[in-house]
Amino acid sequence: MLSIPEKIVTFDDPMALKTVVDRMKGFDKFLTVTAFPKERLCLEVSTGIVHVATQFAGLDIVHTDRDNHSNDNDTEERAERRRQNDQVDKRPSIVRVDCKQLSQALGVAAIRHDSISFCLTTDYVLIVYIKLHNESGQFTLYLQSVEREEMMEEDEEEDGGGGGGGEQGEGDEGEEGEEGDDGEEGEEGDEGEQEFGEEDANVA
Repeated sequence: MLSIPEKIVTFDDPMALKTVVDRMKGFDKFLTVTAFPKERLCLEVSTGIVHVATQFAGLDIVHTDRDNHSNDNDTEERAERRRQNDQVDKRPSIVRVDCKQLSQALGVAAIRHDSISFCLTTDYVLIVYIKLHNESGQFTLYLQSVEREEMMEEDEEEDGGGGGGGEQGEGDEGEEGEEGDDGEEGEEGDEGEQEFGEEDANVA
């Protein structure tokens, strides 16, 4: 479960970032966002024919303290968890997302704002956080990673494996519909007999 992002990257010029994303949409549907441990972020698309990458340097990248809210009093477990967090801090955080969704999220930056940040958790989510001017509000947009969406789709397919009973039920409903049609024909026949009976009475 997501608790605190691995890295937070803040941009000075988000519209330049959107321009790059918009250009990359023409190469592939998906885009990989990589936040390195120090001052650098990379956007890249890769197909069987072309590989395009753009580097942003001199950025403010914060490594969050993911052990700060732990209630665990076991010093050994705490030390192990901190060691794992240190390893995460030393490697890049990588999230692959839909190009179009990221472009739409960055489009919000056209509103007057003070800052825009990416919050990344590898193979899980990219959060676009936009703080509006004069602290008048904020936008928080969540973009799930492609890998996580595929995992969720696979889980849904496994959960939906027992759908055979529904098809049988539809067949039963179809049979009931046929019986209803027969009944309607019978009613029409009765009406016809009543009309003929009235005509005979008038002749008499």
